[in-house]
Amino acid sequence: MNMGRNIWKLVVVFIVASVGGTAMWGLSKLYDNVSGNRVNREIARIKASGAPTTLADLKGAPIPPEENAAVVYEKAFKLIRNPQAKKAADSLSLFVSPRVHYDTVTVVQARALLKKYQAVFPIVQMAVALDKCQFPISYDQRADNIEFRHLALMRRLATLYTAKAKIESLDGQQAEAVKSIAVIFGMIPHVKIGANLIGHLISYSDVSMGTRSLQNLIAEKPLSPGSILVLQKRLAAVDLYACEVSALEVERVTGFSYYDLLMQDFRAELVKEKEGGYDPFLPLGLRALSGLHSFDKIYYLEWMQREIDTVKRRTVKWEPVPEDREPPRLPIYIVSSICLPLASGFHKSTDKGVSEIRGSQIALELMQYKHQHGEYPPSLSALGNSGEVVDACNGQAYHYKRVGNGYTLYSIGLDGKDDGGRKIVNGMGDIVWETPW
Repeated sequence: MNMGRNIWKLVVVFIVASVGGTAMWGLSKLYDNVSGNRVNREIARIKASGAPTTLADLKGAPIPPEENAAVVYEKAFKLIRNPQAKKAADSLSLFVSPRVHYDTVTVVQARALLKKYQAVFPIVQMAVALDKCQFPISYDQRADNIEFRHLALMRRLATLYTAKAKIESLDGQQAEAVKSIAVIFGMIPHVKIGANLIGHLISYSDVSMGTRSLQNLIAEKPLSPGSILVLQKRLAAVDLYACEVSALEVERVTGFSYYDLLMQDFRAELVKEKEGGYDPFLPLGLRALSGLHSFDKIYYLEWMQREIDTVKRRTVKWEPVPEDREPPRLPIYIVSSICLPLASGFHKSTDKGVSEIRGSQIALELMQYKHQHGEYPPSLSALGNSGEVVDACNGQAYHYKRVGNGYTLYSIGLDGKDDGGRKIVNGMGDIVWETPW
């Protein structure tokens, strides 16, 4: 009798376990399907907007070698892809820094360093003259193996050109200095193509180096009408907001691909552990993990879209940079908590770069105005629409005042403090364009 009761207990337990297991299977499958459908809808929406959704999308259409600026840059890279060139660029970075480093790198030393790399400059000028550019980035590999090796070398080239422009300015070779500054600005659209957020920071850095070179140049001597037109053309082609959107889209694709890599690796590890025996809970566990993984994907895609939309809104109308929202530290968001960038720093870098571009454009228009009228205008309103451009650092007008025969134009910068046109020292001060002429 006791044996009969035990058998019935076992039967009941088996039935309950079977029903419970079936229910869990059904729920996990429904959970996976619902979350997976949401991911598919979001990807379809991104694709419909024309943005890339896969690593293959980032490759772009092939460019004939004779039209590809990257092929020409590679010739320059061969001359600076060595420890000695890196050391030289590091030294020249000190030389062109807004802080005074003449005690570290003198003008004589800077000349000697530049002389070693004279062969680089005509090559880069040929590259900048080409509109199309496609660097050999290995998008066919796993996302964790993709390398943007060209970015550090592009920054090295910009440093060489910034030092070159400074020496030319000191020597009174204005026309040559203008050409060098134009090359710095001309490299930026090429850096942007296919680059991630690190590439965007390189673009911002190039803008700052080009702006400093221009500030130094106009402080020495007024530019000729021809030089003004050359720089205006180069500056008009630089759109840092578009650079940031492109970088965030690349970052979204590479970050999103980590989810599939993680799932593939997890499956491989589970199968490896269970070799030699069948585990009935393995399919259920993988199904549940797939559902959780999909919700993590949704969170990631929505977060990145919000940052992209923020940049696009700020392109049209200025608004303060939103504070970063920390990703939730929950197991369900394991990849998001690792891959999501804290974007406010990138937004602020973009603002400073855009402020430098707009300020440089106003400075060039002020010089154009003087060529036409014999003196600088009493206020920026005399420049028409150009004088109404807002400072991307704070959404307000640029500060402008006549000083003797010249002028002082400045942005208050990211610190939000009006220092009266005092130049930045140790990170504090305003972004200033001025000339006594």
